[in-house]
Amino acid sequence: MKAPKIIFTDIDGTIREASGHIPKSTVRAIHELQQAGYLVVVSTGRPECEIPDRVYEIGFDGYISACGAQVRFHDEIVLDQVIPEDLFRGIVSYMEDHEIVGYFQCPKKNFVLASQKELYLSYDERSHALLPEGSERLYPEPAFAATAEDVIHPQKMAFWGNKTSVEQFRAENDPRFEILPLAIPSQEKYTGEIMVEGHSKGNAILTLLSHLGISQEEAVAVGDGSNDITMFEICGYSIALGNGSEIAKKAADLVTENIDDDGFYHAFHEDLKLI
Repeated sequence: MKAPKIIFTDIDGTIREASGHIPKSTVRAIHELQQAGYLVVVSTGRPECEIPDRVYEIGFDGYISACGAQVRFHDEIVLDQVIPEDLFRGIVSYMEDHEIVGYFQCPKKNFVLASQKELYLSYDERSHALLPEGSERLYPEPAFAATAEDVIHPQKMAFWGNKTSVEQFRAENDPRFEILPLAIPSQEKYTGEIMVEGHSKGNAILTLLSHLGISQEEAVAVGDGSNDITMFEICGYSIALGNGSEIAKKAADLVTENIDDDGFYHAFHEDLKLI
């Protein structure tokens, strides 16, 4: 492994437990890495409005949000992408026709169409009940938009349904969308996340590396899920948490300890010995 200059880390399941707790050892590792001269950047599927205050309080050097739709380095916006209007209108129409709830994720606040409010509340309650005890809700409460035109700056989407599978959803919509299943127990078949093809954590990392003049070989990625694999493919070295998905662990160069066993700290202190 080439000596790294920058580290990209996912949030959920990587530095933050399902309960919302961030281990003290993780915070210490991040600060020690920064003190040693490494840049540490968040790379999350969450839009900016969903990044918890506690994460911002840590003081990262940058934030890749909404699965790569936006890149912020310190106070500079390096990349800002939205779902093209024609794609957005088409998929909203499809969701309405198939009684699928669309949850539209945007930088300032998230939206659900007012016409789908009752469906959303029903699916949200059911999904939360299926998560491990003590888990936060998958998504914060949205604003309810009267029409699709009232959804401001959509970067990505999630959807819930009970009849249309992820595979059918993918087959019947514009191929420019990338659709991934959401890991909700017993509902994986009918829930998913939607990004525009090419909007990914990996491509966002390439944009930031080019902006900073840092090579891919000088970057390390840390994650736990399927949407972290594009990070793993781009960065010179990749680390999966022990609690991560099998697909993420298989794709990583190193599998470290679980998040609740000080996995992040262990990766950089014991495994890589950077701090």
